[in-house]
Amino acid sequence: MSYFGTLYEVAACVWEAIKKCLIAVLRAGPIPKHLAFIMDGNRRFATKQGLQTITGHQQGYLKLLDALQWCLDLGVEAITVYAFSIDNFRRDPREVASLMRLAEEKLLDLLCHKDIIDANQVQVRVIGNLSLLPARVQQAANQVMAATCHHQQCHLNICMAYTSRQEMAQAVHSVHQQVAEGSIAAGDVTADTIEQELYTQGCPPVDLLIRTSGEHRLSDFMLWQSRYAQLVFSNTLWPGYSFWDLLQALVQYQRNYPDLERIQQMAKATQARVSEDVMTKSCTALQDCSVLHGLNRSKALPGSAGDDTDLEADGGKASSDRLSVASTTDGTDVDTSDSSASSESRPASPVCVSRGSSPLRLVPSATLQHLKAGDELDCLKKCQEVADCWHGIEQQRSQAYAASLGDEVGLSSTNTHQESEISGQSDEQGSSQHTTSAALEVKGGQSVLQSRTLHAGAGGGHALPTCVNRRKPHCTQIDSAD
Repeated sequence: MSYFGTLYEVAACVWEAIKKCLIAVLRAGPIPKHLAFIMDGNRRFATKQGLQTITGHQQGYLKLLDALQWCLDLGVEAITVYAFSIDNFRRDPREVASLMRLAEEKLLDLLCHKDIIDANQVQVRVIGNLSLLPARVQQAANQVMAATCHHQQCHLNICMAYTSRQEMAQAVHSVHQQVAEGSIAAGDVTADTIEQELYTQGCPPVDLLIRTSGEHRLSDFMLWQSRYAQLVFSNTLWPGYSFWDLLQALVQYQRNYPDLERIQQMAKATQARVSEDVMTKSCTALQDCSVLHGLNRSKALPGSAGDDTDLEADGGKASSDRLSVASTTDGTDVDTSDSSASSESRPASPVCVSRGSSPLRLVPSATLQHLKAGDELDCLKKCQEVADCWHGIEQQRSQAYAASLGDEVGLSSTNTHQESEISGQSDEQGSSQHTTSAALEVKGGQSVLQSRTLHAGAGGGHALPTCVNRRKPHCTQIDSAD
């Protein structure tokens, strides 16, 4: 008997040496940071061995301890195991009650394994809808989590009363509550925001997911976290799972690692490109619409402070690329002129920004890059409203233009009796001709037609009415005035 005992000890030592060598070889390649197990096959293992069902589950718990030690030796940062699904509550009530008693016992037993838990700084987290578990199991779960909450080197996530759909539903509900409370803006909600509310927050995404017992399905487990994971389906029942089985899965993971990495890089590049396209289309839509409603004017926009508006005259002819609007303290928009400003110092493609009944002002399009993505997307959502507003403005503009043409005919017979003042210029020919043009101003989303007197120049003839529209050749162009 002592001979076989000595032989067993020698074999065990040799096996440990071989295992250490294999682990060293594996660690030379990529090791998954997050490894997940679907521990399936406990009942079938018990049936094959002629054991009671509860005994098969007990053997499965012992295998969990072995797998945990293997992963720690390999340097895995997070291990997640599927212990009990919400769907498992539909099993025989006697089996469910036995599983709940076993869960309570084994959760507390984890605290006794100081050689694994404390030595490797393993933080144990029992995740899922714990309210569905019996009170004693909840108490045991809270106890083990409180005892290991200070460990940060490795995470052991034990999924009980868990499904991935329920996890995502509670994450969305949590984000909705934050939006309702005002702690986060609705426009700032992203996939990363939801991911931070998952049960596995703080853990990297699943890199390798292993399911035992030969079943080829995920059973609503880690669907969000395993989007780029290597899936390995082993025919071995969970209580019989060995280090050699794990070794095969790791070799498969390392063989496919370049493809997995390429897929992740492509996904990140696509996501970045989509985000960039959204921002670009947003800026384009804002500039095309020209008027943005709902933009928070309380935010400081670089380059917008002190912007005045002008209607420049160049040799008696209205400039075709300058028009801006200044606001008085009482909210009335007036025209100003700044002939000293050169065209080279003024960037093109401005954006008119308005908020409700607040005065209209021009903001250089370059300031759009200083806005957050949430602001851009919020503005983009309002583009349809702005487009509808401009549709009505275009109709009124057409009517005003037709009416102003009629006024021009009437004014041509009486304009010899009119006099006007032209600032900063002298009348060299002794006679001036004037015309009244209809210019459009937008105040608080309402269109108002205003009459302005423009100098027609020395060439004679009446100038056509001037309107704020880039698409008509007779109209002046909107530009910034900073």
